[in-house]
Amino acid sequence: MTAGSPVIGLRRNANDIEVFDGLPGSVSPTACVGGTPTVTNTAAIEMIDNAAGQDTDFNVDIAGGPFEPGVGDEGAGTEEIEITIGGTDGIEDELTILGGTGADSWRMGALSPSASGVNLNPPEAGGADGDDIAISGVEEFQIASDGFPAFTGGDDTVDASGGAPFTGPLDLPGTDLQQMGAGPGDDVLIAGNDPVDLIGDSGDDTMTGGPAADNLRLSDGGTPGNDVATGNGGADFCSYINQGGDLTVDLRKTTPQNTGAGGLDTLSGCENLAGAPTTTC
Repeated sequence: MTAGSPVIGLRRNANDIEVFDGLPGSVSPTACVGGTPTVTNTAAIEMIDNAAGQDTDFNVDIAGGPFEPGVGDEGAGTEEIEITIGGTDGIEDELTILGGTGADSWRMGALSPSASGVNLNPPEAGGADGDDIAISGVEEFQIASDGFPAFTGGDDTVDASGGAPFTGPLDLPGTDLQQMGAGPGDDVLIAGNDPVDLIGDSGDDTMTGGPAADNLRLSDGGTPGNDVATGNGGADFCSYINQGGDLTVDLRKTTPQNTGAGGLDTLSGCENLAGAPTTTC
């Protein structure tokens, strides 16, 4: 697919692969030349922005199930359709990957100095097949493991720290916004090399920053849980910016502390604190 529209989408519906000139589900699917693509007659999908000067939003919706088995023998890992996302014009291209209602487990990391990959199959941890989705040339990258805007739950893991078969942590040069969000559930969010917003919600979430200046958003307006936030390197923020009610937070404490409206949280490695107007530091 080449992007003639500023918003394009991709999702699985039963065995069909649906392509949209807009957000998945917001418009009717676009008819493809040569017939309907399915998960059994398709080997690879490319979503490329060839429209010079256009801000293109790519959307990949996994809620309908994985894009597998595809056509052909990969030789290693789970058989699936390989998806390539390419923003080529340097004009604020954006990729959003949307999860479903179940427990998603996604791993991400670098594939080369200019590209990174997303592995959507948790059994492949440490295996050879890392690039279920290969990404390059995007300026904004967002993960919503429970879908958007209606977060629906599941204990999700989104890990951008790399590990085999990646060459290192997630690293997308030129991105000016990265967000990894999870909805209700006991979620695990781990940053890569780039600055990122790690967005928790209801449940007992664990968020771990990387070497850059990250923003760890605890609870983020959901029912407060007992969260663990670790900043690691960089000038990190622990944030309660969307949490209403009275909050008391002490960044000097690295043991569990009762923050009030934010729950019983454990904070470490955060150099900065952001809160709602009622927050007491």
